[in-house]
Amino acid sequence: MNPAVNIPRGLFALLLLTTAITKLLDMPGFYKHPAQTAGLKNQAKLKTMRPAENPAHTPASSGMIRRARSIPSRLAFIALIVFGLIAQIAGGAAAPHDAQEIVFTSWLFHAGDNPQWRKPGIDETGWHPIEVPGNWQAQGLGSASGLGWYRAHVNLDGQDYGGDLGVSLGRIFDADQAFFNGVPIGSEGKIGAQMIAAQDKTRTYLIPPEAIRAGDGNVLAVRVKNIHPAAGIVSGPIGLGSYSMLSMEADGIDSSVKVFQGMIIGLFLVLILFSIFLYLNGLRDKTNVYFGLFLIVITAATFLDSLYLYDLGLKTALVQRMVYALQCAAPIVLLLFVATVIGGRVTTSEKAGMLITALLACLSLISPIRFELLTRPLALEQVDLVRANAWGTLAIGVMIAARGLLSALRGFKGGLTIAIAASLPLLGGLLSQYSRLLAGGVDPILIGIVLMILLFLFAVAGRFFDLTQRLQGLTRHLTNVQAMERERLSRELHDSLGQTLVSFQLNLKLAGEQVKHPLLTNMLAEVSASIRRLDDTLQGLRPTELKHADLCAVIERQCRRIQEAAEIKIDVHARCARPMSEDLKENLFRIFQEALNNCIKHAHARHVTVSLSQTRDQVELRIVDDGTGFDPKSVQSDGLGMLTMRERAHLLGARLAVESPPGAGTTVRVEAPLND
Repeated sequence: MNPAVNIPRGLFALLLLTTAITKLLDMPGFYKHPAQTAGLKNQAKLKTMRPAENPAHTPASSGMIRRARSIPSRLAFIALIVFGLIAQIAGGAAAPHDAQEIVFTSWLFHAGDNPQWRKPGIDETGWHPIEVPGNWQAQGLGSASGLGWYRAHVNLDGQDYGGDLGVSLGRIFDADQAFFNGVPIGSEGKIGAQMIAAQDKTRTYLIPPEAIRAGDGNVLAVRVKNIHPAAGIVSGPIGLGSYSMLSMEADGIDSSVKVFQGMIIGLFLVLILFSIFLYLNGLRDKTNVYFGLFLIVITAATFLDSLYLYDLGLKTALVQRMVYALQCAAPIVLLLFVATVIGGRVTTSEKAGMLITALLACLSLISPIRFELLTRPLALEQVDLVRANAWGTLAIGVMIAARGLLSALRGFKGGLTIAIAASLPLLGGLLSQYSRLLAGGVDPILIGIVLMILLFLFAVAGRFFDLTQRLQGLTRHLTNVQAMERERLSRELHDSLGQTLVSFQLNLKLAGEQVKHPLLTNMLAEVSASIRRLDDTLQGLRPTELKHADLCAVIERQCRRIQEAAEIKIDVHARCARPMSEDLKENLFRIFQEALNNCIKHAHARHVTVSLSQTRDQVELRIVDDGTGFDPKSVQSDGLGMLTMRERAHLLGARLAVESPPGAGTTVRVEAPLND
């Protein structure tokens, strides 16, 4: 079975696990931000409040939070379905051909570099046996210069391929040159100052007939340049056979690798879009900005280092240096992200590590000639720079893990998750360097990075949910304060002005009984009218009827009062078959009040239709008038009434739509979840 077939299916299992985790995150109370943990006393106080007074536990806010919390799981679920389909296609495309007919029985290895080692008749004393495929680093055969040679003897007696003999060398980390009996037969990547890595390419080379010798005197020599933790011929298939069949098998493996890389890049792009979504929806703090920037950097590095670009011939030496630079920049941005999530200042040691790594990133972009001029006194090569980049990245990764662990010990609940997430690429690096064989040639570092990003995504999403919940709580609290102020003002008006007017009315009635005068009659009529208007005002400030009657009845009575007081016709079509919560009734009534007030004062309407209807899980309020109309966009920001209606609809988790063609009236429609 071709190991590359398992690449997309392995990621399919990974995304399945991710979906399960995101579903777990959907559970109420799973995530708690440190700010919430620090405010336990305030939370205890909130729990003692009535539901209508508690700003953090409201039906409206819970509805919005529930919808926002489902975003990561929906993204993971969509990615899961898409990847499952592509994985099956990739599995079929990468079906093995078993094309290799001659398998090498033994391999030798020598660290270093010598052009004579490509020739068949050299002295092989000092060469070490090596397992192929296998990681030479894990076998203790590393090379200080990153260069090493493989040799294998082949007996081709009785074999006639008619000019179609080829060799398959699987995937080699990172660049190679192959020779058969000293004759160059092919290369992938580029060895030298203008280094280009081709670690994802499956090698198949055609052996020219003139290079083949009869008998067992044939030698395959492979020169390898390594800049990766894993090194050498790391995965199969390995062997000789029909070149056309070997090429078909290699193309199938490469197709699977491309699908795997495409899905990784696609997943990163989805996460970038999620970060942009959070930014556009108000999460514009450094946490989300750094997370989005890290995703962009790591996505760019993954794409530039992909097999797509290499097969298109676009992976040049400059692109390779850009990959090094981006790989240096990524941990710097990640450290800044973690610092903002946990809180606290960046330490001096962390600043020093970031400065050194940033310097290495800049040096990575310098051309080999200029690099040699700069580092001539130190006798450094670019391979030393790459290793320094790796050590700098490792140091920052350790700093991130340490910061997360320390924060966990101090009580930050997300600290352990951060420590584990930061450790995953480090663990991948260890596996890459010390594993003898990489399954399917898949780099464990890349898998570690994917898992780390998914874990950090939950931290960003959790912060967004927390901020959203706080905003909802604050809005709810302000609304409650506004309601309390309305009640206070209503009481003050009733107890002061109301009592005064009633007393004045009684005195006028007594005076009218003793003295018959038209002036007293007119004054009594005006005072009585003032009392009625005050009653309407008090009813608008504090609709006490809402506590004892359904919303439909209250709206009908309010419309009758307004119709009697103003020269306007109001038709009411209201049916309330199911009970509604006080919070829902209060906010819908206020929206109705504001919309009707706009019809009378601003639209100069002569006829208004108010309808209130219910379905099984939704209530709809609609106010339609025949007034002058207006442009909703022009007053969306400036109009206090429009802003109030939108805020109340937002609190309910409702959808507010305002349609108002100039001169054709206005329609205000609110669709709210019923008792959400």
